[in-house]
Amino acid sequence: MSGRKNRSSVTSNPPARSGRRNQESFSQPLPSTSRSQPQFATQPIHRKNHDLSQSQADDSEAIESSATSVVKTALRLASSGKPFKKSDLLQGCAIKKRNSIEMAIRLAREKLEDVYGVELVEAASGKYIVVVPKGTPFREDLSARSGVTPSPFSSMLGVVLTLIYIQKGRLSEEYLKTTMLPKLFPDIKTIPHPYFGNVDKLIQEFEQQAYITKETESRDGETIGFLKWGIRAELEINKKSVVVPVMNAMFGGNIPHSLLNEVSESPEVIDC
Repeated sequence: MSGRKNRSSVTSNPPARSGRRNQESFSQPLPSTSRSQPQFATQPIHRKNHDLSQSQADDSEAIESSATSVVKTALRLASSGKPFKKSDLLQGCAIKKRNSIEMAIRLAREKLEDVYGVELVEAASGKYIVVVPKGTPFREDLSARSGVTPSPFSSMLGVVLTLIYIQKGRLSEEYLKTTMLPKLFPDIKTIPHPYFGNVDKLIQEFEQQAYITKETESRDGETIGFLKWGIRAELEINKKSVVVPVMNAMFGGNIPHSLLNEVSESPEVIDC
């Protein structure tokens, strides 16, 4: 009986071998992921970089195309001489992002200056005008922007700007119409004037085209309008080329030295 038990105990050894096999199987090294993982990780990065580069290229092309559109639109709108809205300037542009829009406008400004010799400037919040750079001699054809005869437009504009200048840059609109202009042109109140036409309409045109600007103030319950040089006049017109000829006509060639010295000493005056 004891011998059988011993044989029986001997035959119970195989499970121990099975245990060793299990130990051997668990002792095998696990498959390494350190080699394969970078391969899977780099593929999305390359694709992402490619997509980003393509997107940037598309944005640059859209900005360039929009800038060209802004140039054409600005030149067309400038023919009226009147300020135009930013929304009008961006007609036909496909871009919508604010940064892209500002880049397109900046690029359009460069194109207008380099190719056409004009400047796109903001006349008021959200409104723009196209101006001829300062230093260009005052020309009769500037008035071609209006619907009136060129010479009367330019002549009256020169007179009004000069009278504002003489009055230290600020002139009462009422005083201009009731006192100063009648002194220069006794028949100015004739409507329409045989040469200038409708003077009130001309002055409105000057304001609409940003050659002059009007500010109001209240005095004794009455609103008074004062005229000043507008942004177009400040940026586009050479004072010496306008003020001196008009003062020569006004004073018969005997311009007061004080006025002549002011014009000559002005830092904005450029000899043409």
